[in-house]
Amino acid sequence: MSGVVNQESSNPAWRAIENTGEFAGNPANAMTMTGTVGKTGVLLGLLLASGLISFGYATDLITEGGNLPVGLVAGGIIGALLAGLVLAFKPSLAPFLAPVYAGLEGMALGAITAVVEKFKPGIGVEAITLTAGILGGMLFLYYNGALRATPFLTKAIGASMLAILVAYLATWIGRMFGYEIPYIHGNGIIGIGFSLFVVGVASFSFILDFAQIERHVYEQSPKYMEWYCGYCLMVTVVWLYMELVKLLMKLNSRD
Repeated sequence: MSGVVNQESSNPAWRAIENTGEFAGNPANAMTMTGTVGKTGVLLGLLLASGLISFGYATDLITEGGNLPVGLVAGGIIGALLAGLVLAFKPSLAPFLAPVYAGLEGMALGAITAVVEKFKPGIGVEAITLTAGILGGMLFLYYNGALRATPFLTKAIGASMLAILVAYLATWIGRMFGYEIPYIHGNGIIGIGFSLFVVGVASFSFILDFAQIERHVYEQSPKYMEWYCGYCLMVTVVWLYMELVKLLMKLNSRD
């Protein structure tokens, strides 16, 4: 580590605890880096286990009956959103809701991956490998001081995420009225370039997440923050995975 920075993360999950003023008071009740790493590992394990189970079930559903696993996708996404909404107002429930979030997201991602694999075999494995590689690479660069959450990086990631949000909202609203935004969601140069940009923003968001975790450890935040920090990191992991799937789909559709 090369020092604690007090930069605001662009990850919306962090907003709930930016200015709560909650501290453990007693070091014995404070979060630790070791505890946070352990809790994050548990959440990653739940995400993967749930994803594998969902993937297997969804694959059988598609193969045997030709039906898409809409229930798994919708149920997982809606459930995860509800868990995240509750956590936004009550971070202290993270020891209970963070594992629920990880399991529900895994259920949705597993089903989505099964559908993707039906049309483009191999993309799921590639996306998982790339997600793990980017997470590990960013962690290595952060803790060796090569990348830090500087004010410039924080503002750049924040502005980029706002632009991406606007683009996705415009796409969603446009589709409701039968209009498709040209280029950015296609497999042309602009579409692939847009996906690469989003993947880059999601990747650098890990740096801001690591800085937030380090800051909360330094400030001796309450023990439940170990789970909450793990949950926040899961939000970025899920986002990156989905963007990598979109990018790989675009690249493969050019073959």
